[in-house]
Amino acid sequence: MSDFRCSAKAPSNIALIKYMGKEDPVLNLPANPSISLTLDSLCTMTEVTLGERHGGAVQAELSPVKVHNTVETQLSELAIQKIIHHTKRVIDCLVPEPERGLFHDKTIEIRTTNSFPMGSGIASSASGFAALTLAIAKLCKEVFGKTNPGLNPISMTLLSQISRQGSGSSCRSFEGPWVLWENQSACKIESRLPPLTDLILLVRTQPKKISSSQAHELVKTSPLWEGRVNRVREKIKLLQAALVQDDLAAVSKIAWSELWEMHSLFHTSRETFTYFEPATLQALKWIQPELIGKTPPIVTLDAGPNVHFIVPALSAQMWKEKIQAEFPGFKILEDQQGLGASYGIPTKSCETHFHR
Repeated sequence: MSDFRCSAKAPSNIALIKYMGKEDPVLNLPANPSISLTLDSLCTMTEVTLGERHGGAVQAELSPVKVHNTVETQLSELAIQKIIHHTKRVIDCLVPEPERGLFHDKTIEIRTTNSFPMGSGIASSASGFAALTLAIAKLCKEVFGKTNPGLNPISMTLLSQISRQGSGSSCRSFEGPWVLWENQSACKIESRLPPLTDLILLVRTQPKKISSSQAHELVKTSPLWEGRVNRVREKIKLLQAALVQDDLAAVSKIAWSELWEMHSLFHTSRETFTYFEPATLQALKWIQPELIGKTPPIVTLDAGPNVHFIVPALSAQMWKEKIQAEFPGFKILEDQQGLGASYGIPTKSCETHFHR
């Protein structure tokens, strides 16, 4: 059998109501629901190839999975092991056990790259696991689809549930632009806001000292954790209503409140920690007077120091110039709202990003 090669692209997402704390750490079930905006070009591109194994004995049910680092995406050994484990998880979920034997004498090669810095609070695990899940699912369909009609079609809902087990927030990257994640499933929700642009002030691009997984555990030791789930549920109702009513001022107010509540959990945990840098606080202080206007920006942070200014696309250039003038020494990433993960990457793009 000749090589099978499949690829996928998945964007990052930025939550306005945060996923923080886990109800089930193994399945990555959240302690509270969340609402996020799906981005577009700030994404992960992943290509998987199933080929013949040359030499060596079969050591596991699934043949070895080779993960290729790139200049843009430097993966730790732990990250590589998570990718390998998730690859097996996707196959186990989609391929009936008797047919998995086809993989015994095969090798799966994975090439993956990001269009943004990893580990800096721009949800690289979300886009990464979403792209990996989609690419492996496409591979399974190519290999087994003709003999097993049950594999075709594979719904995005099912794939988001599988992907969630690798990275919780990845389930929000399959659809867009606005997504609600509650319990096991994530789904698109209605919004009448105009098209939006996310301007990200890159305060720091180095990997985080406290990972998101560590933060999920530590927040539960904060005295502010009590009542957190109920407060979030109320914010979810308010935010959904504001989105449907095209009430940008209300969306901005809710996002601002949630930003401070999430980071206050970090600052008051048993082992206190912070993602704030001096420039983070400077940016938040600078933007605060703008939040009382008729068309205020939506300001938020993930578990990281970089500040997201989400603004109507028509006024994005004006806002970008204002931010650049105030913070001339910092880079700004710009992206539009997007529609979620998709199959396929142009061949030239693969060659450029994967350094063949």
